[in-house]
Amino acid sequence: QAKSRELEKARTSWHKQAAERAKAREVQARKKAEEVKRREAKKAGLEDRIAELTGRQERELDKCTLRHPPLGLDRHHR
Repeated sequence: QAKSRELEKARTSWHKQAAERAKAREVQARKKAEEVKRREAKKAGLEDRIAELTGRQERELDKCTLRHPPLGLDRHHR
């Protein structure tokens, strides 16, 4: 009888600890998922900013680029 009670007590204690461990794992996984989500959002924002700056630089470069006609083209219609 006493052994049975001890065994039952140990079993309930083990189940309680297992539930606590599972809950801790769940909390840890949730934290990790939030961190990944935050990091991906930051990365997407930075990629958008880079694309915007690249486009702006390309437009500025197009303004500054000298466009020369190919050699000999000026005599083509003479």
